[in-house]
Amino acid sequence: MTFLSTKSGVDFDKIVQFFIEFTETYQLSFYKNLRMILAVSQYIGEELKEFSKEEIDSLSLNMNFLLIQEEISAAIAATTVIAASNAANN
Repeated sequence: MTFLSTKSGVDFDKIVQFFIEFTETYQLSFYKNLRMILAVSQYIGEELKEFSKEEIDSLSLNMNFLLIQEEISAAIAATTVIAASNAANN
């Protein structure tokens, strides 16, 4: 979503429209989170159709870097908790 917003801005009305369509079409009235995920995914898919292959490749690479950073941060946090726990036990 951030990548899309840097290109043209996010059309929240369109996301809401997709949300309503999923609600009415698939009778998912009690799965609000699922409907929102589907609506955002549909919006991203529609918007990515307008991008070139190079832009999509760049987006994929950036997303992979962000996922790696998240995993490293989680590993550091887990290591810190373990070290603090071990220090408290000694």
